[in-house]
Formats: sequence, C-alpha cells, structure tokens
Amino acid sequence: MHTSGKTIGDMQLKVQDDLQCVEKWCHENSMFINSDKTKCMVIGTRQRLRLNQADPVLTIENNILQKSTIEKLLGVRIDSNLSWTGHINYLCSSISSRIFLLSKIKKFLNIDLRKLFYNGYILPLIDYCCIIWSGCAKNELVRIIKLQKRAARLILDADPLSSSAPLFKQLGWMTVENRISYHKSVLMHKCLKNEAPVYLTEKFKEMPEINQYCLRNASCKNLQVPKAKTELYKKSFIYSGSILWNNLPISLKKSTSSTSSFKKDLKNYLMEH
Repeated sequence: MHTSGKTIGDMQLKVQDDLQCVEKWCHENSMFINSDKTKCMVIGTRQRLRLNQADPVLTIENNILQKSTIEKLLGVRIDSNLSWTGHINYLCSSISSRIFLLSKIKKFLNIDLRKLFYNGYILPLIDYCCIIWSGCAKNELVRIIKLQKRAARLILDADPLSSSAPLFKQLGWMTVENRISYHKSVLMHKCLKNEAPVYLTEKFKEMPEINQYCLRNASCKNLQVPKAKTELYKKSFIYSGSILWNNLPISLKKSTSSTSSFKKDLKNYLMEH
C-alpha cells in the first residue's frame, strides 16, 4: 500500500483509512494480518525527511506498526531515500563471501571447475536485477567491478596487481558494465518486439525516419529519448535504455531474429568492444 503527500500527517490519514478497509475485508473473509511482519516506510529525499521528522503512527488491530528504513522486496533492498547503498552493501558482502569460499577450495579445482563455480554462485548475484540497481552511484558500481576482477585473478592464479583485460579475454567474460548493457539491451529488444509487459513497451517510440540521419538513408531504428531534467532520471531504464539502444549498431537494431539469436549477436558485439 502506498500514498504520497507533502506532510507526514496527510499521508498517515490516507494510509490509515486504507488499512481500516483492509482490516474490514480480512475480518469478512476470515483472514489474519500479522502486525509483527507489517511495517511502514517513509520515502523521500534526505532534505524532505529532515523537515518531516515525526514518524507516522499507523495501526492494525490496535497494534502500532514498526517503522523501517530499508526492506527487501523480491531480493532487492529498497531504502527510505531510494538509494542503492544498502543493496550494494549486501551484494558486495554476498559476492565477497563466495570469493572467499572459492579461494579456500580452488586448490582442489581445475580452471574449468573454478569457472563453473563463478558462473553458478557469483555471476547470478551480479546479474540479478542489475538493470534496476545499476542506477547506483559510480563509486558503488566500482566496488562490484573490483570484486569481479578479484574473482578473475583468483581463478587464473594471476598476480593481484595484474591487468584484468587479458584475464577477462582468456575467461571469455564480459565486464560488469557490459553485463548491465547486455541485460538492458535484451530487455529493450523484448520491449520493441512486444514481448515485455505493456507498462514498459508503451514507454518507447521510434523516431520518425525523416529525423534520423543515417548513411544511404537507411532507417536507424532509433528511439525518441525523453527529456531528462535530473541526473536521477538519466539513470532510469526509460532514459538510459533509449540511449543505449540508439548507440547499438544498426545491424543489431534492425535484427528481426529471435531473442536468443539477438542475445548471441549482442554478446559477440559487447565482447569485441
């Protein structure tokens, strides 16, 4: 349940009314709300939250709900400032613990098994919802990049100060940045083929061909890029996805192949750049 307002008081009244409707529905349908597992979070900028220091007082079954500043939602940690610090901290901790485990068992594994460990236990952590959390601060993204480089050096028994580029080439890995671009481009491809949810597909529109400047008058298949007034909006999927798609080679954008074929071609392109 959510609402918006300029003051804590306004939002508290709206949400409490909704909670009473939920309570009534639950009673009528013989269902029970666990108030210990029900929390509330006030979301806003640090400046706005400082101006509204009073906590909302919301109740269910006469029990006051606990206020939270960060919660996990489908594996992604959302905080009261909509920053990604909490999620990146958790992600780096999880990756570090698995890299540590790999360092302890690698002497029993050949390189192929070490790569298998990485693909099964570390890479999924990096990939999961990276389209969303990639809007984090640059210094937070660097933390994950460094962990990926550490894993590469560990797998290949390389010097801790060795360059990561030849190691990635030997392992056949994409960098964290390229993996984010890969997953974002694949979702863009699905959006443009109407294979994604409507609330995403309706956000993207092709530019009229008359406004596209391509060699030999070929269609660039470029998208209209929404105007962005803030740096935060530039990190959103709607904006960054459009920019990323427009920068892809025309051959990829004009591809009418299946998603699996597009993934293969896209991966080859990203590995070369």
